[in-house]
Amino acid sequence: MEDTQGKVVRNSTITQRSATSGQFRSWTVLLIGEQGKIISLRLTRQLIVSLTGLLAVLLSFAVFAVVSYQGARMKNKSLRKEVNRLKAEVAAANKARDSAMVRLMVLESEGKKSKSPPSQKGAVKTSQAAKIPTPQAEAATEPREAKPSPEPQPLHAAQTEDTPESVLPEKVLVENLQIWADEAKRSAEFQFSLKNIDPKQRRIKGYTFVVLNPKIGSKRSARVFPRTSLKNGRPIRFKRGQYFSIARFKFVSGTFTDIETVTDFKTATVYVYSENGSLLAQQVFKVDKILRSQAGS
Repeated sequence: MEDTQGKVVRNSTITQRSATSGQFRSWTVLLIGEQGKIISLRLTRQLIVSLTGLLAVLLSFAVFAVVSYQGARMKNKSLRKEVNRLKAEVAAANKARDSAMVRLMVLESEGKKSKSPPSQKGAVKTSQAAKIPTPQAEAATEPREAKPSPEPQPLHAAQTEDTPESVLPEKVLVENLQIWADEAKRSAEFQFSLKNIDPKQRRIKGYTFVVLNPKIGSKRSARVFPRTSLKNGRPIRFKRGQYFSIARFKFVSGTFTDIETVTDFKTATVYVYSENGSLLAQQVFKVDKILRSQAGS
């Protein structure tokens, strides 16, 4: 009986313990190393729930970061396309503006030339009318006393009879020549503007000269910048000129040295040559109209 009761007591105790064992809320994890070292980790249900929640938060943040990055990337791509489009529009606008400026300069040059032909035509008609023989003209042709021949003109007179501007190619326009005299330094500075009026809008390269022509009866000789030999008022070696290269507009300047009085000169002529020696432009200015004082510059 005792043994039987003792067995019954033991069985009941084991049953009671096994019944209460399901009430534990933690687990122990044993980690055994290769050298027999044991590490125990106790995991509770609260810790497992917290780790699971933290993992879910991290995954959510990763998904949000990826979505945000993709959205920013797409937005950046669209902005880049918009910037490229605006750049193309600006380049087209600049090109259109340059074309309009060239056309405007061409129209201005044509307008200036359209004003001069009527006077030339009138002069031609007058000369032709003068050639028609009339009784009064025949009477006037009777022999009279011989008049003295006019004095030979200096070098600059031949220069004004050069090729007319209408024959020159319409590529370069010379404007606004100005001269500043410095009697103390016996020099004269000048500056003028070159405009590219080529209808094809090509870059133009070449050489420029400025020739000061003395007044009639003056003992002064013609002066040229840069210095070179002259023939009939024109430079002989065009490659000794002042080099230039323009796409639209350029200022050209220089200094004449060893000039005591600029007013001894009557005209200033600007010659523009191409790189192969062709005359692109020839413009004559009166010195008394383009002379500026140092204070008024």
